[in-house]
Amino acid sequence: MEPKLIDRETAENLTVGEVMLPNPKTVDVTITVGEARTRFANQTLRTLLLAEGTRFRGVLERHDLPEAGDDAAPAVTFARTDVFSVTPTQQMQDVLPAFERLQERRIVVLDENGETLRGLLCLKRDGRAFCIEGPGGAGNRAAH
Repeated sequence: MEPKLIDRETAENLTVGEVMLPNPKTVDVTITVGEARTRFANQTLRTLLLAEGTRFRGVLERHDLPEAGDDAAPAVTFARTDVFSVTPTQQMQDVLPAFERLQERRIVVLDENGETLRGLLCLKRDGRAFCIEGPGGAGNRAAH
């Protein structure tokens, strides 16, 4: 299924909540280092979003894991919680410069409380469009 896209110029006039993927794929906070390594064997997977229910617990990328060590160790130990995040009510025109400044294609969207995971902004590799949720709601959840 082709991901649904919204071009950058259109997105600029919207809020984060109108552009974000509202149901990003997450993994439970109980995932182990070994399980995370297994998931990262899929080279298209860039990021694991760790959550405890709807509570954001961190971002884990391949390079965050130690090269060797206990596969049974909790992966959340290596997850980054100090990631740049935005809220659904922010204007995209205010958020767009962060993609260049941070050299990121994914930005976590948290509720105003700073803990509840609300979504993910997902900029396409070419930087010209964002993945948005298409009909049925699940078509783009693997985009990150």
